Amino acid sequence: MSKNKHTTQNPAAIRKKRIQRMKHFILFCAVLLLFASVILNLVLVFKVIHLEGQIDQLYSSTLIYGGQDEFF
Repeated sequence: MSKNKHTTQNPAAIRKKRIQRMKHFILFCAVLLLFASVILNLVLVFKVIHLEGQIDQLYSSTLIYGGQDEFF
């Protein structure tokens, strides 16, 4: 019965459904890429903050040991 339903439908209606599916798929991909870029940017910000903390620790430890002249 479902075969008859698909064959009796208007080709324009079938094409319209296919185009709607493609539009939804493209929209879903765009939203997914947007969320992925936001999440990756947040991860990058946290990693940079962590690295800044490590650089500050390294710099302060070299100042304590008198290694300041080596940098300048």
